[in-house]
Amino acid sequence: MNNMDNNLDSLEKPWYVWSKDKDYGEMLYKRATGELEEMQSAKSFCQELAKIYEENMTIADIGCGAGHYLLSLRKYIDENINYTGIDATKDYLQHAKNAFPNTDFHLGDIYNLDFDDNSFDIVSCSNLLPYLPPPPAKAISELLRISKRYTILRVLIGERNYIVKAIRNSDAGLETSLENGLSYAEQEKTRFNYNNFFTKDFYAKLITKLEPNASFKFVADDNWQTFDNSELTTHTGTKVIAGKQVSGNLIFDWHYLIVDKTPKVKNA
Repeated sequence: MNNMDNNLDSLEKPWYVWSKDKDYGEMLYKRATGELEEMQSAKSFCQELAKIYEENMTIADIGCGAGHYLLSLRKYIDENINYTGIDATKDYLQHAKNAFPNTDFHLGDIYNLDFDDNSFDIVSCSNLLPYLPPPPAKAISELLRISKRYTILRVLIGERNYIVKAIRNSDAGLETSLENGLSYAEQEKTRFNYNNFFTKDFYAKLITKLEPNASFKFVADDNWQTFDNSELTTHTGTKVIAGKQVSGNLIFDWHYLIVDKTPKVKNA
C-alpha cells in the first residue's frame, strides 16, 4: 500500500483521538499478546463469523488497532486464517506487528482504502464507525467496495439518529476552559469522541442504496458478561447493565450489520 500518509489528513482533527491515546494502544497490545483477557466484542464477532466462514477465505480487519482480534480469530475460527489488518494509527500498527510479526498489516484510511474492488472474501469493521464523523456513507461504501462477498459492521443502533460528542476532559483542560467560557472557535479545537447512533432504518436504506442487490441482517450483540471498569476516568471506563455496555450516560446498543453481496434470489 503506497502514499497512504497523504490521505490521512484526519489524524489532526479534534475527533481523531487514537493517535493521542498511548495507554489505550498499550491495552490493546496486551490483549493481542494474551496478557489481558480478550475483548467481549472479539468473542461475539467470532461467533457471528463462524456462521459464514469457510476455509481459505480472506479477511480484512479495518480499524484493526493492535491486531487484538486476530488472537481470537486464530483461537475460535482458524489458526491459519488469511488475515490482513488495516489501521490509521501508526503506533497501534507497530504494536500489531510486534504481537504478530509474520502477519500482513497496513497503514490505511477507511475513506480511501488502497485495495482493488472485491479484494477480500470478508471485510470487517468493529468498534470504529460510531466514532467517525457522520454520516458513515463514505466509509461503508469503501468497506463494501473491497469486499468480495461479506461485510460485517459492528455499529451502535438508536431509536433515533443521535450524534454525540464526548469531550476529552484530560486533553481539553475542560474545567479551566469552562471557567473562562468557551468561545465557538475554542470549542472547535477541543478534542472529543464521537459516539454516533443510527436507526436500523437508516442503515437499511444506506445499504440498499450502496448495494441494491445485496442481502443484509442485524444481529444484536447483547450477550455480554458482567463487568465494571467504570471507575476508570478515561472514555474506556464502562460497565454492563442488562446485557448492554454502558459508558457514562450512554447505553451502547451494539449490533452486527452483516451484508452479503451475493445477488438476492428472486421468486419465480
